[in-house]
Amino acid sequence: MKIALIILLISCTVLCADVRPATGQIYYIPFHVETYEAITQANIKQKAFYKFEVNDRDKLSALLQLLAGVGEASSFGDNRVRLLVVSDKKQIFVDAEGNVFDGKKTHRLNHGNFDKLKTLLSELVKTP
Repeated sequence: MKIALIILLISCTVLCADVRPATGQIYYIPFHVETYEAITQANIKQKAFYKFEVNDRDKLSALLQLLAGVGEASSFGDNRVRLLVVSDKKQIFVDAEGNVFDGKKTHRLNHGNFDKLKTLLSELVKTP
């Protein structure tokens, strides 16, 4: 009986585990900033104004949901990268115009989601 209870508790723990990413790394240059040097997928980690880790699952989930939104196909500005989110070994890039590249496809954030993204990033930058 005790063994059955232990197995039940372990399986419940595994099945009920939170599947959202636990942490994410953010490399960010505010979208309105114009730089003299091209900011690309290759150099955003070195050139980012803000580099930080997000440990709040809710905020990271909200950020990833905004970036995953389905929008119209668009072309990505390879020389105007402003955001890199690294989570669960995935890399998601956003250019200065709100075009999102997830490594496979590119889509444009609508104005509302782009504004929400800017607001969320502002809050995350202010958080110690």
